Amino acid sequence: MLPVSTPPNAIVYGTGMVPITRMLRSGIVFDVIGIVIIVAGVTVMANLLGIG
Repeated sequence: MLPVSTPPNAIVYGTGMVPITRMLRSGIVFDVIGIVIIVAGVTVMANLLGIG
């Protein structure tokens, strides 16, 4: 995920008050959390539907 991938992120980055490294760290954390939630959700749904 790019740190300036959405307009709000571009505005925040453009102010210069938030360094790119902080945006990258936050983005990586949210990416990992998202992956965990998706994998857990797919696993639960597969079990409920009798696929897994």
